[in-house]
Amino acid sequence: MPQVQLSAVRFDYPDPAPTASGLLSGIDLDIDDGQYVCLVGNSGSGKSTLLRLIAGLLRPDAGIIRIGGVDVDGVPPHRRDVAMVFQGDALYPHLSVARQLSVGRAQTNVRDSTRLSDIVRSTRIEGLLDRFADGLSGGELKRVGLAKALIRNAGVRLLDEPLSGIDASHRQSLADILIEVHQRGGGVTLHVTHDGQEAVRVADSIAVLHDGRIVQRDNPEVLLDKPEHRATCRLLTPWGLNEFAFTPASKSRSNQIQLSKLPDQDMNTAPTVCILPQAVSVECIESSSTPANVPATLQRVGGDRWAIVGNLVRRASNRFTVSLPIHTHDRSDEAGTKALLRFTVADHDGSMKSAEPGRTVRMVFADDAVHFFDADGWRQDVH
Repeated sequence: MPQVQLSAVRFDYPDPAPTASGLLSGIDLDIDDGQYVCLVGNSGSGKSTLLRLIAGLLRPDAGIIRIGGVDVDGVPPHRRDVAMVFQGDALYPHLSVARQLSVGRAQTNVRDSTRLSDIVRSTRIEGLLDRFADGLSGGELKRVGLAKALIRNAGVRLLDEPLSGIDASHRQSLADILIEVHQRGGGVTLHVTHDGQEAVRVADSIAVLHDGRIVQRDNPEVLLDKPEHRATCRLLTPWGLNEFAFTPASKSRSNQIQLSKLPDQDMNTAPTVCILPQAVSVECIESSSTPANVPATLQRVGGDRWAIVGNLVRRASNRFTVSLPIHTHDRSDEAGTKALLRFTVADHDGSMKSAEPGRTVRMVFADDAVHFFDADGWRQDVH
């Protein structure tokens, strides 16, 4: 039986709502004991709202929320087996860190000083106990907030953007703390974030939230290999997702790359193509290989590979930007005028280290790097 179970949960803020964010439209989510789940979505997707519903700070308009197999409708927050770390500090400004923890300990009737010491040690705040909130860095505030929540020793930990607002240099160490706390404490951790790479780093299961719905839920490897929705690609790609509208080569339109038509496939069902930059290999070719006045065309170059040709624009570390020629034209200008689309790729083996801007390059990638999505964002398989 799942430790946390949401069935057909719906929620909308009262009219007039301050914003449209937070609307949830029939959420189904099961989390088993021992799982670390990340809920990933953009602002307004309903992430924090979902945490507040589980914690009992909000009440769903419809649906059932179960914790430990028990329907918690009407159960107040302090009687639910949950601990929540808020995105904000949620600390008393006039109390030292030690006093913050003492208050939490008294409120939850925690008498085991050994466990309290373990919490202090696992969250690495031993040197902060005599300090006050206004003298702590963002990462230190997050660690103290986490320690305060852990005092309750709840079976369900709810983390609202626990790594946001922290310097990159400290983000990894705090991520390691979150994983360690989960492994030592057991139970369920539900971690909300807008950062897909953060989710991949810490979670064993990721749920992608888009427009108030969970559009995909799986382990990170499956989500990266076979995204079922365009939102999965956008949220989990580390940088520079290549996303283009396209047209079949036989139906050229303005401001779109062309796509060589595949057998037995109606290309009108897949108006968007997403190409993962980390899966692209690149080679320099002679510029004469790119005919003038021909729009960039994504073509098959073998049974399981694709290719497209463009011009190297600039480098940044081990990745670089390539421009793709397209054409904008109308009936009065058959020749058209050249325009550019940007394409981001990675130089995995350093073979492009000496390539200068302006060189013509050929980019090749396998089927699993190319994903097609329909107008509503859902995956369309192409054979």
